Amino acid sequence: MSVFGIFILKLFQDRLATRTVDFETWILISVSALLNIGVIAYHYSIPAHPKFLIIPKRKWTLRFHVWSGTIELISGFFACYFFSPTAALIQGLAALCIHVPTALIQTPIVFGSKAIMLPSYLLCILIHGYCAFELLLDPSSQVWAVNTFLIFNVYAWCRFYFYLFDRFNLMGSQKYTVSILLAGLTIIPALFGSLSVLLLVTFIFVHFLLVQWFLIKEKSQYDSFVEERGRDTLFNSNFLEKNLNLSEVIKLKNESPRDKAEFVFNLLDTDQNRILGELELSELLYAWGISKNEVSLYFKYLNTSKINFDIFFHKMSPIWKYVYFDILRAFKNAEETEMIGRSLEAIKSNREVSLIKNEIHFKLLKSVHFLKDANDDLIEDLAASLTMRSASQDEIIFHEGDAGDRFYVIGNGKVSVLKHNQYLTSLGEGAWFGEIALIEDVPRNATIKADSDCTFYALSKASFDYVVSTYPDVKEQIRKLIIHRK
Repeated sequence: MSVFGIFILKLFQDRLATRTVDFETWILISVSALLNIGVIAYHYSIPAHPKFLIIPKRKWTLRFHVWSGTIELISGFFACYFFSPTAALIQGLAALCIHVPTALIQTPIVFGSKAIMLPSYLLCILIHGYCAFELLLDPSSQVWAVNTFLIFNVYAWCRFYFYLFDRFNLMGSQKYTVSILLAGLTIIPALFGSLSVLLLVTFIFVHFLLVQWFLIKEKSQYDSFVEERGRDTLFNSNFLEKNLNLSEVIKLKNESPRDKAEFVFNLLDTDQNRILGELELSELLYAWGISKNEVSLYFKYLNTSKINFDIFFHKMSPIWKYVYFDILRAFKNAEETEMIGRSLEAIKSNREVSLIKNEIHFKLLKSVHFLKDANDDLIEDLAASLTMRSASQDEIIFHEGDAGDRFYVIGNGKVSVLKHNQYLTSLGEGAWFGEIALIEDVPRNATIKADSDCTFYALSKASFDYVVSTYPDVKEQIRKLIIHRK
């Protein structure tokens, strides 16, 4: 395919070298640059898909790709608009030495249908490398600077179209493949003119025939080659339809990261044995396009092929965070349909955990008895398990006889404890309540009423059970208080 691609480029070499940069091309360059600024800003602020984060080689490849893309964007802008040979030289080096090789490394795990995505990516990479090479031969050429800059921006257009399809719920599971085709059809005509569509279709078709003739031996290989692999895929396209309860996803919005992680764990644990086996996790990673060798490397990193919730929660956060925020929250408009909004919600969640961790260090360790000897692991788990709740003066937190669903630590304010509508006592900052119903699995034995505006640190029943089972000393101290209160 590389030979065929180079033949095409040689065929169009004169056009690429002598084309005029007209007004329409300058508009395309300007809009492309603005889009790419947004794409690069997104990459610097929003975590990438887990398949780029869980494998160290992939993580560093992506980092170099983004760094070189930043350099190429800035230098390409100066080379195109200010005719700077020095900027053009930097542009060409960044493209040919880093951006093109890192793009090639990532190509085998592209989303979408590989039958279309692979040749489309390869053609764009080949054009990018060729234009960068010509630019290095003649850094004073504005035409080659423009050519290099245009093809460099094809991915920005892919992300733009993908964002639109995601925002307005268009194209279903095919949106990534359609996005790259539209991106190519946006940029390539500016380079190759009226024959560009034929060029793209021919390259895809020839690649498809070669793969089918020489590499595909079984029907399963063919199915895998043409199958659409979406960014929002779990196992297969029908998995969420069959297994996801939308009302539960909506309820999770105000719960802790630990609760979200447990929900995702239970969803992925298809045999419900509280262990994510090698087969279950491998099937998920394969659906995201990760190779068998890389899946094996990941299991070596985890040092086990049987993953319990503790390992999943602490070591596999890129997976459960992505599944919750980018897949579950978007499914059938369960919560947030806009991908940037979902990503920002994930960042906000991380910041809230950091804030709660600071509160534990500087406030709760001093005032909450069972936290005075807390180690770093307990503090980390509490920070990811607690949520902030508030109540207005005279508001009832829960009634006597209610089912126990949450444990509370008072951050600010005071509450009254009532039994049979009779006042028993008051609790203030650092005190806690709600533990009896959770420890003994009984209804609430008292009513709690806010005497002032209050803030609470709350643990759901699932998070409370996790903390007291993981840290027996905490459970013992809470039991002692229960005996004292009785």
